[in-house]
Amino acid sequence: KPVVRVDHDDATFDDHASAVAALVDDVATRHRAGQPVLIGTTSIDDTMAVAGALAERGVPHVTLTAENDGQEAEIVAGAGRRGQVTVATQMAGRGVDIVLGGAGATDADHQDVCRLGGLMVWGLGHHPAHRLDMQLRGRAGRQGDPGETRFASAMDDDLVRLAPPNTPDEEAADAGQHAAEELDRELRDEVRELEGLVDRLQAHLHRWREVAATGDVGEELRKAVAQAVSAADERGVAFAGVTRDALPRFGGKRRRALHARFDDALAARRDEMGDAVFDEAARLLLRNLLVVLWGDQLDELEQGKQLTRVAPAFVTRVPAWTERAVRSYAAFEASVRSEWVRQLLAFTVVEVGAPGDAPAGATDGWGGDDYPMPDTPGRPAPQRAGATAGDGGAVDDDVEAPLLLAEWNGWSFNRFVRQHFGVRLPDPPLVLAIDAIGDSAGGMRLELDLDDPARTRVVVAARDVSRA
Repeated sequence: KPVVRVDHDDATFDDHASAVAALVDDVATRHRAGQPVLIGTTSIDDTMAVAGALAERGVPHVTLTAENDGQEAEIVAGAGRRGQVTVATQMAGRGVDIVLGGAGATDADHQDVCRLGGLMVWGLGHHPAHRLDMQLRGRAGRQGDPGETRFASAMDDDLVRLAPPNTPDEEAADAGQHAAEELDRELRDEVRELEGLVDRLQAHLHRWREVAATGDVGEELRKAVAQAVSAADERGVAFAGVTRDALPRFGGKRRRALHARFDDALAARRDEMGDAVFDEAARLLLRNLLVVLWGDQLDELEQGKQLTRVAPAFVTRVPAWTERAVRSYAAFEASVRSEWVRQLLAFTVVEVGAPGDAPAGATDGWGGDDYPMPDTPGRPAPQRAGATAGDGGAVDDDVEAPLLLAEWNGWSFNRFVRQHFGVRLPDPPLVLAIDAIGDSAGGMRLELDLDDPARTRVVVAARDVSRA
């Protein structure tokens, strides 16, 4: 039906307090006449200020904020009743039709409110987006009903202050709104730039993981050893099997000597467990370190991005954040490589499937679900409902199986705990049980300990172990 609603020009005031006082005066007059009024605000503070002023004037009203959002639909639906005064924050209750006379009103009730002028909508201050103002106006004059709308605009409103200098008072709110929308467009462009950078960094990570999963990691190991040499030489990081005594004191000779010790230590590890096991374990360790440590790196990037978005002069800070994010990713790569070498020099290989190793009822070799993950240091053995005393499980069928993180596909342990349990761990967990991703590890199972690499174990079925 044709819209017959009357949209009045803004009522402008010198300050916000004057705008609230004038709005409340008008609402009190309309309430005495029986006309329903809906007041829309842009903040909870404004909602409470208007509600307090209405209470002082003795005007009964209903206040809708996030604190009573469960009644939102019911409150908004009743905003068209005769004499009803409703104060709502940020256009709550969208999607609920406001029927003049109230939900379920008779034709007589509807006509009574129509004669009074229909629903009056007051807006205390403009929204930064014109679209939201129009949504508020649209609550009145539905389905051809009469109605009125008006906004109260104060010269000290934040939005009005965005208007260019020398803008006439009656145009200030509109000009400020245009400026806010333009700024918002700039912010969205900058946010896309931030997101694009994170996407590019993540694509680089995915290529790295693909090499770790399916390719030859020899070149990656050479880069990792170079990083470990720097960590040991510059920061004194300790690596199992690599001593720093009797090294040349200065220059390239010291680095070359230290590099040779890392090469010797890794060669000894390879001889100890054989080429096949060492190569598979190296790929498994690298791929899972990338998964685990990337979750925390993504947290850091996200926190920096959010801080940049809310900072003053946001646009000028994006290049600085970009530079910081790139440096942060480079530090992430360095930490992965250094930790990879620490793990390779310290982890142990555990053979399972030999006589006497398998629990009662398990099949030979790996054995699927009937062959539980070996006990991890620092964690109780899995207690499976329905297990028998012979395999170390619980005898009582009513015992609930505990949460066992047996498969890990892309987020850090800290992120998992935060998301599902609401607890943030201050440091990496002592023990992280984690499966190989996919089937690229040839049936190996990894227990990764970020705190003590000597407790990291790669579990291999005895039939798969080959000796050099």
